[in-house]
Amino acid sequence: MAATVDSADAPVPLFPEPSIRDVAREDERYWADRYDRDLDTDDYDEAA
Repeated sequence: MAATVDSADAPVPLFPEPSIRDVAREDERYWADRYDRDLDTDDYDEAA
């Protein structure tokens, strides 16, 4: 017979997995910094 574990007894992960949204946001920031463009627009800097 398998023992049941309540959610309160479950161990809390030390480093919880990042959500897909957080990963996408970090990725967007990375590429925005790399191409030196603003996050609010999709236009590339013409000065670069």
